[in-house]
Amino acid sequence: MKVKFVSDSSCDMLVREGVNYCTVPLTITIGNQHFKDDLNLDKSAFLDALDAAREASKSACPSLQAWTDAFEGNDVVYVVTVTSGLSGTYNSARLAKDMYLEDHPDTKIHIFDSLSTGPEMSMIMDKIIELDGQGYGFEEVVEKIQEYQKHTHLLFVLGSLHTMAMNGRVSKVVASACGVLGIHVAAIASEKGEVEVVGKCRGAKKLQKFLVEKMKETGYKGGKIRFGYVDNQEMVQKLKDLVLAEFPNAQISFQETTALCSYYCERNGFMIAYETE
Repeated sequence: MKVKFVSDSSCDMLVREGVNYCTVPLTITIGNQHFKDDLNLDKSAFLDALDAAREASKSACPSLQAWTDAFEGNDVVYVVTVTSGLSGTYNSARLAKDMYLEDHPDTKIHIFDSLSTGPEMSMIMDKIIELDGQGYGFEEVVEKIQEYQKHTHLLFVLGSLHTMAMNGRVSKVVASACGVLGIHVAAIASEKGEVEVVGKCRGAKKLQKFLVEKMKETGYKGGKIRFGYVDNQEMVQKLKDLVLAEFPNAQISFQETTALCSYYCERNGFMIAYETE
């Protein structure tokens, strides 16, 4: 039986060695430039274009063909998508699944709505691969992952409010003031998979302490942590040290974000996915 693991490119791992895995890319348009979120992306050019944008930009879901190509030739397919609360990607994957099953009715496909993005998607995919490797069947994996998702969370910090201001989600005056005053905006992926601002901190040290306290408040007691960062590894390293000082056995990993998460977090932004009991 051939099993495949698929995510869209907002997952922060585009390649996984040793397993049948692929990502289906989203596309981001900034002015007249189109950036496909795959291994060929020039990340530096993308971030420069994002910084320089003076008009609204947008992201586009993967095509139905891209999804069905990813399903092709497999007996079981597990898919993890970016939150349906912010993107149509989950719905496009479901539509592609329905189309594919018309011609391949024996294939088993499950689409998991991560209700999140980036490193939390990776944690969910890690668990799927782990369960499959332990010999669990399709229905068991689906059930266990649905339960696991109740114990994973995402905190993130926006590098700036520039993109949100260009897209009309906050005023340009507020965005500019936050940048000048060094105010960091912290948010979570809510239970509905939507962005929920949970704090505004001035200064890196206050931000770091706030984030660790927020993790503990939501049930963190030393489980796995996965950082995704945008040109800001120094900050997440300091956060790692702060966490390890209190939870020395915490399992912590790092990954640079792909274009889609970089688009939302912006330069110097970062994400923290973590497990709770």
